Amino acid sequence: EEVGGTSLSTAMWAGLIAIVDQGRLLAHMSSLDGATQTLPALYKLPAADFHDITSGSNGTPNYSAGAGYDLVTGLGTPVANKLILDLAGVGAISGKVFQDNNGSGVLNTGETGLPGITVYADSNNNGVLDTAIQTTVPSTNVPLGAGF
Repeated sequence: EEVGGTSLSTAMWAGLIAIVDQGRLLAHMSSLDGATQTLPALYKLPAADFHDITSGSNGTPNYSAGAGYDLVTGLGTPVANKLILDLAGVGAISGKVFQDNNGSGVLNTGETGLPGITVYADSNNNGVLDTAIQTTVPSTNVPLGAGF
């Protein structure tokens, strides 16, 4: 007896979309609806958000897997950590990074911005972006301990 297929994948996709919607709601965005938002968004995601399945077939009718989208494997299997952030649309924060010389949490005269630096929210300090929460902080008043 084979296990998996549609019965497994639909439950797994429902879980992924629930995580995406939770991230969107935490960022004060609406959840995605199926036909008009979720499906078109999936087809706009980068190929790196999926493991491309390039071999195998489904039996009868006999469709074979190949590179890119195919009738057997669709887009492929999701790379969850990439797909969730990209589909939620909240995977990045922006603002000005500066040396806070007096520890005030405010960009003061004489404190200059540090160009060319990318900052990621890392809530558990493991070196990996692990939150899908977008927080907007004015670049002239960045708190010392921005909680994400």
